[in-house]
Amino acid sequence: MSVSWEVTSFAVQTTTVDQVADRLFANGNMQVPVIVTLNAINPTTGVTHRLTDTELQKIQLIDYHSGAVLMGTWFYSLTPNDFAHTLAGTNDPVEPTSDAPQSIRLYVSSTRIENRVIGARITQPNDTVVTTNSTIFNSFVTLTAIQPVFYDTNNITLGDKQKVATGNWIFTSAINGNATDFDRDWRQENYYVTSNVHPILKADLHDYRINETWTSDPLNNSFSLQFNRHDLNIFYFWNLGPETSRQVGLKHILEDFGSGQRFDPFIISTSTKNAIADVQVNQQRNAFCLTHMTFFHNNYWQMTPWSQDAWVRLYDTFGNYGDFYVKVRENPVGTDEDKSIEYSLCLQNKNTANLTEPVLFDPAAKL
Repeated sequence: MSVSWEVTSFAVQTTTVDQVADRLFANGNMQVPVIVTLNAINPTTGVTHRLTDTELQKIQLIDYHSGAVLMGTWFYSLTPNDFAHTLAGTNDPVEPTSDAPQSIRLYVSSTRIENRVIGARITQPNDTVVTTNSTIFNSFVTLTAIQPVFYDTNNITLGDKQKVATGNWIFTSAINGNATDFDRDWRQENYYVTSNVHPILKADLHDYRINETWTSDPLNNSFSLQFNRHDLNIFYFWNLGPETSRQVGLKHILEDFGSGQRFDPFIISTSTKNAIADVQVNQQRNAFCLTHMTFFHNNYWQMTPWSQDAWVRLYDTFGNYGDFYVKVRENPVGTDEDKSIEYSLCLQNKNTANLTEPVLFDPAAKL
């Protein structure tokens, strides 16, 4: 049987110095914390009562004026996400006041550019609803949701390709089981995408090569495979994070069965291109990393080139974002008699509409 309790103090505050006002981007991703503090007693004994975590989590944030629970264009969660919870230039957060022995942080987001005055409510065991807009308790915070940043090719920068590393891979030629190994060269070039506004925090990758059975497949995270004369070119992109090692490339085996001389009726010719390399990626912080791998070889691969309609959503530290297609551009070089192709990477805007306000949506309050 639950213990009866009644609220004796009930207030809301922000983590800014004045504890009353805060700002956030109206992008639906940025969260700012609202701290709800309270005291409670056992009404029979007058002894201080401490609410359980479950009871604290039943506190709801409301529109201070209407009393409606925040949902729709303003909503909140018990769980903080990865984005910044304070705009640049705000002061260090303060903790709840010392006379409030219990508190809970609720994280508020918005998709509408406006001010919202916010309070809190809780239901006591006797079914009495207590709010911070009453004759007993009067407390509110004012949150201002401001215009978010919309990223497109005008406010991000795709840097020039950087030659990162070179190495060797093994080509094996075998005739009737007699094998000979040959060293071949590979080259890694990285591109980095950075923001001209706020640092990039993370990337959501879409429509790329992924093998759910073999997570170590060296074609994972690739979006295009092309040939420059006889050289193999593979293009990758990566989730943001610390510098790490990734295995890239592919293993390609060809077998040819032919007739031989009278006393050697069959010739089995096997060509194994073990075009695999271990490379470092994400060497630049707060940047989206793309990789162009070239595996040099002067023999035909007998493979069909392919490209996928890969795209990425880039988020900055505050949850502002933009969507971009990742494309491989072909540049013919050389003479008609000795023509080849150079490859480069480019970004194209995926969403070209000029929005003045983010798309509104109606998620339920996340409790």
